[in-house]
Amino acid sequence: ELEVLERYSGLEKDMRDIRQEMEEQEHTAEADYKKRADAVRKYILSKGKLGPWVPQTGAVSGRMHFFNADTGEVLAEHPWQSTIEAQWATLRGEVEARQRPLRNSMLAHLERVKSAYE
Repeated sequence: ELEVLERYSGLEKDMRDIRQEMEEQEHTAEADYKKRADAVRKYILSKGKLGPWVPQTGAVSGRMHFFNADTGEVLAEHPWQSTIEAQWATLRGEVEARQRPLRNSMLAHLERVKSAYE
């Protein structure tokens, strides 16, 4: 019985270590994404001219909205928001593509560890 307990204790430790490493890699990738996404947003906002769009604050809501002085159109979000979100989606895809092989490798390693204890 002691041998079985030691064996499964070793399995649990190895699996916990692998999962922790996977979580750390995911956390690092997410932090990288957020940093790069913020840089993309700042870059687009610094280069994108508002043209006829005038930022305004709602008197009642206190929320920012954008008024088009030419057309009278009002947007609740920044006129460049869709461009920013498209860049974020591209960036998210790049980060996930980089993480996928690492994740798959770690999952395969986890399966090998489980098999070694069977």
